[in-house]
Amino acid sequence: MSSIKFEWIDETEEEPLSISCPVCDVLIATSKDIEVLKDKGCCEECELTYYYPNKEKWDKGWRPDIVRD
Repeated sequence: MSSIKFEWIDETEEEPLSISCPVCDVLIATSKDIEVLKDKGCCEECELTYYYPNKEKWDKGWRPDIVRD
């Protein structure tokens, strides 16, 4: 029996996405999370909780200081 080897070649220009939200560190779990992560740099929950109420600050680079246990 012959041995088959596979080589993964990624020719896309896209950067890999994080497996967790850079803001709250919760795992990215839904397609909406992925969509928001690409657009806003956070999960859907952080978009609703932090982005929309602080849009102007967010767009200037502000991120909440979340205490993580």
